[in-house]
Amino acid sequence: MEEEIATVRTDIRQGPERETGVTFDAMLRGSGFFVVQTKQGVRYSRDGHFDRDEGNALVTADGSQVLDTEGQPIVVDTDHVRIKSDGSIFRFVPEESTNPDGTRKTILKEQLIARLGVVSIDAADLSRAGASRFSAADGAVVTPVDFTEGGTSILQGVLEEANVNVGQTATRMFSLSRTFEASQRVFSTLNESLERAVRDVGRV
Repeated sequence: MEEEIATVRTDIRQGPERETGVTFDAMLRGSGFFVVQTKQGVRYSRDGHFDRDEGNALVTADGSQVLDTEGQPIVVDTDHVRIKSDGSIFRFVPEESTNPDGTRKTILKEQLIARLGVVSIDAADLSRAGASRFSAADGAVVTPVDFTEGGTSILQGVLEEANVNVGQTATRMFSLSRTFEASQRVFSTLNESLERAVRDVGRV
């Protein structure tokens, strides 16, 4: 007998936080997805383990480009950057100024590079497109996240762990397997009883 899976649900609940201290690691606290450009097209991910490629483009671990709020690749020409809670990426630019006593000093000013593209999509419109990516269904509503509402923020130097507890999931799967096996034995016993009843009736 063939069995079919009736429904596949995508669990997009946030996983635990892990501090890395790595400059380009970025975690979404709250809802939303980063937007990345892959060879297969635009995809959505909560994996913020980013780095720079040889052309200074901000990329994912497999080299896919991370997109900004305008849908364009983000070019970062320095490792000295700050990623703010609203996804703004700033470089530190040295600037000289004069003290009241006439001496000179160098201060670091922040210069905006780009803003990370972060969007909201209904889980029902998402399909798996790799280990940590999703594609959106045709006609899906993709909405830029409004950081001023306070529901989502970005943490620099932090990554999101998987939202699945392996131990608990394994225990539940084992329990379901035992329940399924027990149910099979019950149905097998009922089937044998019915077969015996049919044979006995046939002898009368």
